[in-house]
This record gives sequence, structure tokens and C-alpha cells, in this order.
Amino acid sequence: MIRAVGIALLLAAVAHPALAQNLQGVWQFERQGHDGRYAGTVVIEREDARNAGRSQRQEYAQCGFVRIDGERIEIVFTKVASQGPYSPDRFICSATGGPSLVCYNRDAAGHREPTSFALRRIGDLPDTAAGRLEHLCPPRERPNS
Repeated sequence: MIRAVGIALLLAAVAHPALAQNLQGVWQFERQGHDGRYAGTVVIEREDARNAGRSQRQEYAQCGFVRIDGERIEIVFTKVASQGPYSPDRFICSATGGPSLVCYNRDAAGHREPTSFALRRIGDLPDTAAGRLEHLCPPRERPNS
């Protein structure tokens, strides 16, 4: 029994990097926020996340990271650039087994959206820095080891 639990924990630890690798690519969403409609593109590269989006009032860009905890996938944006006030988003998602994640948003101001939305994969990780939205947020430095 203890051996089975140990093996399950080992497999879960190994699966997280694999899941993060499987999330790499370009994703799109349209969602209803507490104050209007939002649409955008999210690029996931390793554990980095970049978002270029727009609402009815403005365009915005966000930088952050991906965190995986079991079946829960969080895309946490920590930095935002916008023309007006905008609280960084936190997409809390679960995998559907297909090319989409089912998510809801809870922004840094504590607003939770009234409905869930689909984050749909539309492509692999682009070859160019512009395609990876690196002009919004440069990739974080990786350790040399």
C-alpha cells in the first residue's frame, strides 16, 4: 500500500512537467467579465504566460506564469500594461482532454466572472519572438544548471 502511494506520488511529480510542456502554445479566449466582454491571445512557453487582449474599453497586455496543482491549472498574471485601470487576471482552469481548457477568472481586485469560458489552443509555440509576444514580457532567465 505504501509502495503504491509512493509510486502514485512519483508519477504525479513527473506528470506536472509533462503537462506544462503540453500547455505550450498559443491559446485564444472570449469571456464575459464583470464589466464587459474580453477577448485575447495567451502564449504559454514553459512556465511563462503572456497575454495580449482587448475589452470594449481598451487594449491590455499581461505577463505571468503557469502553476499546475494536480488537475488545477492556474495562469497567474502578475504584471499588466493598459491604457486605463486594469487588475491582473488569474485564470483558474481544468483540462477537458481536448484542445481547450475550461476556465474562470478571478482578477487581482477580487472580481470573479459570472461564467466560465474556454481557453482554446490555436497553435504550437511560434518560432519568432514577436509570435511568442516577447515584446510584452521577455522570457525569464533560466538557471544554467
